[in-house]
Amino acid sequence: MKVRLAGVIIFIILALTNEVSAQVQSRFASITKNYNVAAKSLSHDLNSSRDTLKLKSSGLIHRVYTAGKTRGMVDVIVNRKRFDLSLRELSLGKHIFVVQDLSRKIIFHIFIHNSGNTYREIEVGE
Repeated sequence: MKVRLAGVIIFIILALTNEVSAQVQSRFASITKNYNVAAKSLSHDLNSSRDTLKLKSSGLIHRVYTAGKTRGMVDVIVNRKRFDLSLRELSLGKHIFVVQDLSRKIIFHIFIHNSGNTYREIEVGE
């Protein structure tokens, strides 16, 4: 009887752990890039698993931060030419990112989605 109860408890724990990890993995990001000529010096892409923002610049990246409704969620002084930022802790929805070098600010959008949802569905609440 004790072995059976232990087996059931282990099964429940594994099932809950699997469900939680499935929820975490179901989130992904998409990016709306800035194609302005002034932004040409900054490469801003997502990694293959779409959970990290990869920045690369010909000059030094001074600061990376979020603006608008999500202002303050990200605010990092970088002072490097390359920088990777994990997007796993960001809330669902639209995030306005600003990458600042010494002479300009480059703005673009990152959208955090649930699996199967588009940003429009998140915004409307479908």
